[in-house]
Amino acid sequence: MNQIVFEKTNQIKPILNELGIDLWLTFVRETSANADPVLPLIYGDSDLTWQSALIFSTDGEKSAIVGRFEVETARKIGAFDRVIAYDESIQPQLIEELNRIQPKKIAINMSENDVLADGLSHGMYLNLVHMLEETPFEDRLISAEEIIGKLRGRKTRTEIERIKKAIDSTQKIYETAISQIKPG
Repeated sequence: MNQIVFEKTNQIKPILNELGIDLWLTFVRETSANADPVLPLIYGDSDLTWQSALIFSTDGEKSAIVGRFEVETARKIGAFDRVIAYDESIQPQLIEELNRIQPKKIAINMSENDVLADGLSHGMYLNLVHMLEETPFEDRLISAEEIIGKLRGRKTRTEIERIKKAIDSTQKIYETAISQIKPG
């Protein structure tokens, strides 16, 4: 289990509640070729090949809908309460999850202002909109920019420890370099 992913995904519930957003959906595919910038925080360094949905709701539930060959990896990440497999199309499982949760606002990773919150490709956006046609959810999509900004800005215990170690290492490098610099 990636400790930072575990800690970061636990930060999402209070952020969603603070912002009044019911659900955050990160929708991806082929992440080795075109990774969403937020994935290292919520999925670690593992790639997703099939269309996948990482879903976080205001009640704190964390779900991953992934292709059946990616189920074991999603489980090993240790951050998701539910890992749901599919074979042919993600659409039925995605709609079933949305129907179960009944979100009024669904934040997706698109942003006009922040490249780190703009991980949803245009093609994947079109796929998602098409999947949501004729459902109550098609008009509920909003930007996840605020969620992602707050998630990146709020450091976890492990992140703080790593930052302190980086500062110590930088200080030692600086001191060594300064001790060897001589005029001329």
